[in-house]
Amino acid sequence: MAITNIASGETYLIVNSLNYKAVDLPEDQEPSADHEAVVGYTAHGDRTQKWVFEGDAKKGYSIKHAGDGKALVIAGHAEPGAELTTSDDTSARIPWIVNHVKDDLFELQWPAEESLVVELQDDGQFSPGNNLTLANRSEDEKSEERKRQLWVFEENSTGPSLVSIP
Repeated sequence: MAITNIASGETYLIVNSLNYKAVDLPEDQEPSADHEAVVGYTAHGDRTQKWVFEGDAKKGYSIKHAGDGKALVIAGHAEPGAELTTSDDTSARIPWIVNHVKDDLFELQWPAEESLVVELQDDGQFSPGNNLTLANRSEDEKSEERKRQLWVFEENSTGPSLVSIP
């Protein structure tokens, strides 16, 4: 079931509003010493797609993968095109700002730059494995680009209930 408030300590499935792809940490990639790529993959609700939020709405949330506890971070500098990855380096943890946009839609904002938000890349194509990157927030609410920047949070469950996604 989609939610409208994030609770610290809870586990969520994060699903893109454009095409039902969930934030996923695939098991089949070759893990490096510290980082693993985070992608958009067809929502199925398995353990690779579960994320724990710790913190609060004012100071931000550390978002950690429920399976391995690695934090959601970016590779490189905070700029458009920077890819999302995970890290077990506690100093790299980011207090992501989770903005409630409307209804059950949220955006994940980079904390130091209001205009940078998480976006599903490759024009939101329906093939699995699309990269997640930082992008400049689109101001056109009806554009496909903006829909790639909006996310629905599903409570920890056996799978997504995608009926609430526009």
